[in-house]
Amino acid sequence: GESWGHAATVRLIFHWDNSQRLATLYKSPSQKESTIPYHITSHGFRDVQPPAVTQNAEDTEMNPRKRPRREK
Repeated sequence: GESWGHAATVRLIFHWDNSQRLATLYKSPSQKESTIPYHITSHGFRDVQPPAVTQNAEDTEMNPRKRPRREK
């Protein structure tokens, strides 16, 4: 039979989705399968930073976790 002693225990698959680079952890003895976006910079592989969330006055007023403002 075949010897699997040399087989990798962790497999990463690098692929594209439209113009986004993705890395998929396909096989791991300690982690579940997952996919993350990444980009390559002059410093190497880097996480894609999520866009900054901006709040304006309307968003704050409509937030259900906050008490409504009272008119004075």
